[in-house]
Amino acid sequence: MNEALCLRTLGSVMQWSNDRARIEYEWLRLISKFKYDGYRDFVAGVQFLESLITWLTQFETSEERQTAYDFLKDRLVYVSPAELTKLIDLCYFEHIRPMVTQVAANDLAVDRYRLWSHPNGSKRFDYCFRHVLFMGLSDGARTDLLRYAARGKLKNEQVVSFTQIDPDKWQDLLDCLRNDTNDRNARFHCLFVIDDFTASGTSILRRPGLEKEWKGKLVRLWNSLDYARRELQIELMQENWSLRVHHYLATQQARCTLLKRKQQAAHEREHNWFKNLEFSFSSIFDSSIKVTDQTDHRFLLLTEKHYDPNIESKQHLEECEIDNLKRGYAECSLPLVLEHNTPNNSLALLWAESSKGAKIAMRPLFRRHQRHI
Repeated sequence: MNEALCLRTLGSVMQWSNDRARIEYEWLRLISKFKYDGYRDFVAGVQFLESLITWLTQFETSEERQTAYDFLKDRLVYVSPAELTKLIDLCYFEHIRPMVTQVAANDLAVDRYRLWSHPNGSKRFDYCFRHVLFMGLSDGARTDLLRYAARGKLKNEQVVSFTQIDPDKWQDLLDCLRNDTNDRNARFHCLFVIDDFTASGTSILRRPGLEKEWKGKLVRLWNSLDYARRELQIELMQENWSLRVHHYLATQQARCTLLKRKQQAAHEREHNWFKNLEFSFSSIFDSSIKVTDQTDHRFLLLTEKHYDPNIESKQHLEECEIDNLKRGYAECSLPLVLEHNTPNNSLALLWAESSKGAKIAMRPLFRRHQRHI
């Protein structure tokens, strides 16, 4: 469907006057071209305008459609490829580079700001940087863009796209490190784990009930490391190595949850846990991003009315101890869309799609690709 036909159809669906239509068409053309058409799930011929028409027609009255459209226009937060790239740059320049600079400065017994004036400063920085291993928690880590941000300092042999790797891969990573540093006893001093976004923090570290074991991505990482160490019968990391878990984006809720659970897990697991664990973020959304009854009551009524329980995953509901996904996973109630996927912490009305024949057919505005947790 061409743009002109899409806009005319949309104007008819929304029952706009000619004057109102002209104003809205200008905004829709702009936002489609510079942002929403770049959503990765869209394909040629079915981009934002087509998706918007389909999404709006699931609502029964013109009042409901106007409420949905106003919410899209005023409250939706969309992170574009350019914005994500900037967040990845911040990860390198504000977190990775200062961390390695501090390690190198400590080795040379100088203040961090004096490292680059030291005759061996640059060489020591490169040496310390090579002893950092980078891992992605999901495909959202975009390690390809991180390599570019590092301006050639990040070697392919120190980047892994996932955290659960077998002992043979660990041995290969260690062998490459030792060859590059000409040190047959070399080990990594830092493991830098990266992901795109966390809204609740529960997929990173959780314990559904007091009587149950800790679960989550960090527990699986610990188990993978421990298994490889026992199988290879060698230490992979230096004695006082550190684990840095970095998210390009996070909510304030997730940050607080992670810091609290970090202390709980360290206390309860004691020696079977990471000694030096830190969380960092390129940017944090404050609490005002959350959709509440006070800020968006009319749209939340739509999320109650237009909801198909069949989109629910029993696993997801059990993990965050909720009854439904109307307001997203862990009831984070976010209006957020990332250019490569829509978080399940966002309102289900934005991303959920019902199966054919459903009694209440949900149609997504930005369809979500489910990922394993």
